[in-house]
Amino acid sequence: MHLYIWIRGIKHDVDRFLNELSAKYVTMTIQGQPSIIQIGVRYCSPFFEIVFPKEHLSTIVNTLGGEKALQGQETVKFAQKYIKIIRKVMGLKKIGNIDEKVPHLAVYHENIEILGIGIKEDKIMDDGTEYI
Repeated sequence: MHLYIWIRGIKHDVDRFLNELSAKYVTMTIQGQPSIIQIGVRYCSPFFEIVFPKEHLSTIVNTLGGEKALQGQETVKFAQKYIKIIRKVMGLKKIGNIDEKVPHLAVYHENIEILGIGIKEDKIMDDGTEYI
């Protein structure tokens, strides 16, 4: 699963957030065997791409502040129409159907704002393993 976000805030706080998020590990089943993999954080100018197993979507979204927080503050509501256009151009789906009861990962996210752009699902191998 690929989650695309846009981040704004104080540079050293954004850097700390990205470093802490990329240092987290989650579980994944690979060819029937449980494994632990690192969350991938990539810079795709001007967005960031977070790569993780599909079953951890609720955990990652809750770590970023929750589904409602990813819609942005009231002051940036003008960005929503642009986000819809960007989502359509990039072929992304809207972030939705998140279980808010799933615990989040402990990551520093003070003094930053995260806007959720959208998600893209990975292809599935013949044995049911997700291409990440």
